[in-house]
Amino acid sequence: MGDEDLAVMLSNRDEQHLLHLVEVIGRYAANARLEERDDIALLHEESSRALKNQILDLEGQILSLMASKASQEEALRQTREECAAYQARAGFAQLRSREDGSFDDDDTRHAHESKGVKLDVSKFSGQESDHVMRWLLQVTIAADALCMRKESIKVAFAMSHLYARR
Repeated sequence: MGDEDLAVMLSNRDEQHLLHLVEVIGRYAANARLEERDDIALLHEESSRALKNQILDLEGQILSLMASKASQEEALRQTREECAAYQARAGFAQLRSREDGSFDDDDTRHAHESKGVKLDVSKFSGQESDHVMRWLLQVTIAADALCMRKESIKVAFAMSHLYARR
């Protein structure tokens, strides 16, 4: 319906009826504005609530990530301490093996360069007739003759020449 049709339709009405019609249209427009305002307020509340929930979720994720970061930093610190301790032990063992003159490469090189000679070592029983210093000298000479370089092997060799007490 166009403006001219509306003007023709309203021209036959009395003024009171037209005022009433304008009043009804005005109320309808006011109600529509109120409903729209209420809808906007409801949408605002819903979006605000959803936004607050998202913020709470994100804060929870941040706290979780911070706790995870702290535990990972602690694990890293412990791993670094273990690594440093391992390196210290490895350095000490390497220093000790240098002092002993017992590198694995040297052992294999000496094994190819020289053949060991087996010497008999008497068993040490700990009695007064046995002399500790003489026995230790025999064990040391025999270990050197067998080209033993590592102290741990020399100790095992010496222990194998002890009489077991019962």
